[in-house]
Parts: sequence; C-alpha cells; structure tokens
Amino acid sequence: MTYPLYKIHMIPISTNAYLNKYLGTLLLSLGIAGWSLPAQASPQLLYEFLEVNGNLSTCLNQAETAIKRSGLVRQNTRQNSINAQGRDITATVYCRRINPQLSEAVLMVAGTNGVSTANFNSVFNSIVKDIDESRTTTVSQSTSTPISDAAFGQLIDALERNWANPLEFLAQAVPQNYFTAAQATQIVKKINFESRKISAAVLLYPQVVDRGNWFVVEQTFTFESQRRELRRQIANLSNK
Repeated sequence: MTYPLYKIHMIPISTNAYLNKYLGTLLLSLGIAGWSLPAQASPQLLYEFLEVNGNLSTCLNQAETAIKRSGLVRQNTRQNSINAQGRDITATVYCRRINPQLSEAVLMVAGTNGVSTANFNSVFNSIVKDIDESRTTTVSQSTSTPISDAAFGQLIDALERNWANPLEFLAQAVPQNYFTAAQATQIVKKINFESRKISAAVLLYPQVVDRGNWFVVEQTFTFESQRRELRRQIANLSNK
C-alpha cells in the first residue's frame, strides 16, 4: 500500500526566461539533475510525489512497470531514475530514499504542443495508478465556481477596510469561496508586508480553481526566496 505525500501540481512551461528559471529552481530543489523536457513543451507540466513501501530497487521496479503499462518507451535508466518517451509525451520517475523501508517516487510528465489533453491525462493517470494502486488520480480542472465579480468587489472593499488585520478577515472569507488565480493575485497585492502576503497566498491556494495559472500569484513576490517559502508552505498543507 502506498500513501500520497502531495497533491497534483501544474506548472506552466514556456520559453519565457522567468518560467524556465522557476522550473529549474523546482527541479534543483528536488535534487533532480539532468531531466530533460521535450523539444517543444506544452503549456503545462504535471508532477506528483508518492511514497513507496520498499527500498530504491522496489521504487524503480514499480516505476518501470508503470512506464511500460502507460505505453511509453523507456529511454534510459540512471542510478535513481527512469526516463521514457512516446511520440508526444516525455516522463521521468525519480526515486529517492526516505529510510531503509520507505522511498519516494517523483513523477514528472510533459507533452509536446501536439499532444491531446485526453492522451496526456491518460498517460499521467496510468503511471500514477500503477505506482500508487491505493487510489485513482484525476487531473481535471476543478468544477467549483469562482466568486462572482460583484461579490469579489465587495470582498476587496471589505479587505481594504480591514487593512490592519487582513489575515483575520481572509481566514473567515476565503474558505467560504472559490477564486481564480487572477482574483487571488488581486487579493495578495492588497496585503502589506511580504510575510503576510505569503500567509494570504497559502490560505488562498486550496480555493483556487485554475491552479495551472498559479504562477501569476507567485509573480506578485519580488524575490525568489519568497517564492520558495511560498512553495514550501503550500507543500506542507497536504501533511497537515
């Protein structure tokens, strides 16, 4: 039996230097070097972390089986990772040791511009399911409806009136509503002090319906260290 560590994340990819730096920082923070994207990457990369009961060999064996069943062709196996590729999809499973009886599989899947959403999701879900047979994962967009423009305007007005204690106000208002990434960005920009902005963004994250656009929220932070801290706190949400 396996247990998920984190939820699915979507990260935009493009030739934009900022986004490439963002992706590089993520991969380096995972201790993963040498993972290559397709020559023409699609607007999103999907990745997931999964615990595996067993050592690195067990993790790699499960990963190899999952890759084979997904229809991708294994390209090479490095010491702790397996790379595979299809006509328009590239996948990597990186295994790392947690303790002698437990390891972690980091799955990353990217597609070319021509890949269909259905095929992309099918490959991703197939690999996740075979590595983590205790659940079925879906990557569909949230069906929750974001707050209306009128109600959002009222929320912003109320937030401005509560400028001295914005986090207390948001703690009451945010869980009752859903937001787009653009709306979340507007809220974060209304907060004074960077530490408060990070707390506000973490509070908003579970309620954002289009997390594939979450990078626009991150762009409200000036320094990479602030963005790293935001990612760290969001990653910790699933452990609580």
